[in-house]
Amino acid sequence: MLKVFVYGTLQPGEANFPRYCAPYHPHIEKAFIPGKLYQLPVGYPALTPEPGWVEGCLLRFRDPNVLGKLDVLEDYQPGRSPSLNEYQRRQAPVYTETKTILTEAWVYGMTPEKVAQLGGTPFSGSRWTANQNFSNF
Repeated sequence: MLKVFVYGTLQPGEANFPRYCAPYHPHIEKAFIPGKLYQLPVGYPALTPEPGWVEGCLLRFRDPNVLGKLDVLEDYQPGRSPSLNEYQRRQAPVYTETKTILTEAWVYGMTPEKVAQLGGTPFSGSRWTANQNFSNF
């Protein structure tokens, strides 16, 4: 089973969920990951490995080929120089709301240097949404 933690446009109710995730019928679970959120000028967030907690969703897919499609969306190519990738894909621990370890999953994050290069600014909360009328999943 493919496990991916999402915190931005791939969350249910956000712009990229219908095209990249919904067709594969993932199991969706509220989850948390250590890190800090930044808002990028292009309208989507970035996660960096800094102190703090970020709320998002753990998506569990039966089809492992979803990962390749997500890599394309996130401009990540395995084996390409990290400085040329927009996001970096890595395995990371994922936690429940009570901060108990849930599992490990893939997550797409950015280095603080890449966030600065793209003009990112610190996000004030722990949960990003572009949809102001977001309803819980």
